[in-house]
Amino acid sequence: VGWLKANDPASDEAYRRIDEAVDIQNYIEYMAIQIYSGNTDPSNIKRYRNPNADGKWRWVLFDLDWGFNQDTNSVSRWLTPGGMGTNKYTDNALFIALMKNATFRDRFLTYMGEMMATEWTTEKVIEKFHTRYDELMTEMPRHGERWGMSRSSFESQIEELVDYARTRPGRLLEFFQESMNLTDDQMRHYFGDAGAVIRAYQNR
Repeated sequence: VGWLKANDPASDEAYRRIDEAVDIQNYIEYMAIQIYSGNTDPSNIKRYRNPNADGKWRWVLFDLDWGFNQDTNSVSRWLTPGGMGTNKYTDNALFIALMKNATFRDRFLTYMGEMMATEWTTEKVIEKFHTRYDELMTEMPRHGERWGMSRSSFESQIEELVDYARTRPGRLLEFFQESMNLTDDQMRHYFGDAGAVIRAYQNR
């Protein structure tokens, strides 16, 4: 990050230097789910590198207890200098710098659009919620007894997750266009398929 602050992050050289140090595709996937989930407390960061392999840094998705529950403009929050999340503890300088690079920006927006049109559609996300629900139900009596959680409270929180999955995709497209000043042509390029899936779900 220090090198990027002292040099032009939009240059081809900057992208090459980052590619040498970071698994860029891994970072794109990590940032995409952080933004999709609306995680407002991403400061619990886990990353690693294997010096005996390629030595590149990789991020691990971890601790999403503040995700999937708030209609927050996470695009803007990640792109606003000065930190992200609770008390702005999370350093967002790397993401801000990389989004100034045309190659990274194109890769990130392309991936985001593809995931929103395929694996992160409302129907697929709700299906995953219900699958996990069925798996957890055998443990819920003991969990509720241990932590004082009633069945109705658990069901209410599940419904919040489902509501989030219904509304988040459409809101996220709005956030991307507003926060990044994307033109209608750019929105169609990156999010055309995702937009079609969203409209089809809303018009059922």
